[in-house]
Amino acid sequence: MTKIRGIGLKIISEAIVFRLYFNFSSVLIAIALSRYLGVENFGRYAWLISIVFLLAGLAQAGGSSLVVRETSRSSGRQVPALLLRRTAMISGGTLVVMTGVAALINRDRISVDLLVPLGLLAVGYLALVLVSSSNRGIGLLQAGQVPEMLVQPTLFLALIGGAMLLRPNFGPVIMIYLLVAAYALAGLVATLHLVRGLATRPKLPEEVPDTDWLGSFFRLGLIGWLVVGNAQLLIFLTGLLADYTQVGLYRIAMQAVVIMGLGLSAIETVQAPAYARAWKDGNARHLHDLLQQSCRFGVAMSAVVMVFLFIFGQSLLSMLFDESFTAAFPALCILACGQLFNALTGNVGLLLIAARQEKKLIYGNFLALAVTLLMAWLFIPQYGALAAAAASGLGMIVRNFLALWFCHRTLGLLSLPFAPFWPQPDTITRANHQEIPCPTSPPMPFKD
Repeated sequence: MTKIRGIGLKIISEAIVFRLYFNFSSVLIAIALSRYLGVENFGRYAWLISIVFLLAGLAQAGGSSLVVRETSRSSGRQVPALLLRRTAMISGGTLVVMTGVAALINRDRISVDLLVPLGLLAVGYLALVLVSSSNRGIGLLQAGQVPEMLVQPTLFLALIGGAMLLRPNFGPVIMIYLLVAAYALAGLVATLHLVRGLATRPKLPEEVPDTDWLGSFFRLGLIGWLVVGNAQLLIFLTGLLADYTQVGLYRIAMQAVVIMGLGLSAIETVQAPAYARAWKDGNARHLHDLLQQSCRFGVAMSAVVMVFLFIFGQSLLSMLFDESFTAAFPALCILACGQLFNALTGNVGLLLIAARQEKKLIYGNFLALAVTLLMAWLFIPQYGALAAAAASGLGMIVRNFLALWFCHRTLGLLSLPFAPFWPQPDTITRANHQEIPCPTSPPMPFKD
């Protein structure tokens, strides 16, 4: 038991390190691209790739979990055919939808020749994600994270550095091709790991095909996309309703506050299995303590970062990015307030998942999305990045407030830093007679 627990802690520690590196490298990429391209071209780059990740993100969120499940039940010889089939289905569907969306947008924004790099980016991104999912499915947990979290951002940073040294006037389209190259090389690394892992894969009995695969794909995709798709949606709407300069300002403000969520993300990775165990055991006190820990740790880290950003944010934007990006400071402050409220409610979503209250979580996410879209549509044309940040912050507040209310009303637990302990034992002890699946952390936000 001690050995198993040690292995689990090692895996969790590695996941935290990978996530921290991924977020840190994303900030470095944003700095390099913004300084190289300038605010308007950087905004165009961010807007173009938002179209890809907005659509591919839905496919990734639905396909990744299903590929993990299918490969975990398949023999070594079955996995390559299964992976090729799923990649072709998901990528093909994404390309068809993306072509349709591009046809509806003004030709001045997306010309026909832009469909080539955007299509390659969608295929490269999805292929890397699905091969990494296959690695996790056959038990290669490191190989399922390293290419996506470490190799791809490192390669992209190196390619950007090479472009800056060789030629100083590459545009956003060339940067998209460099991003495609980074995904392709990282996908090759993931494929090599998969080939090595399949060589020692034991033969398993044939599985009955999943007759509801498409239904599961869309349900899982919708749940995952509701968590992480808002950011890409607001970037897309800002470019559609305002201009590329406003997209660049909002994208930088969004990137600058990423560090505020790292504390909650880190403790979320550690606590995810504990929520399921405590709920199944009917241990209300332990659930309350877990919520308190996530709230206090998240608020402490977020508050420190927010104060720092409020005091030094404008100087930081000028120093790290460019003088023209200091106009993103008001949007940065609004997003920081939204992130603080997110930390204030802790990991309430994990508890709702552990308690099999996913429907309530989806209802809250849908309402938050509706509020975000309404505010964005009304105010982005006039206020640009500021309105996008306000829409994002308000949507985050609505989503977390509803999750907090559902948690308190259904379970009797209040997810706030110093909330009293008011359990409803009858509700919690029902879990003793149910098989509760272990919740998993929400999907990673899509980063370039």
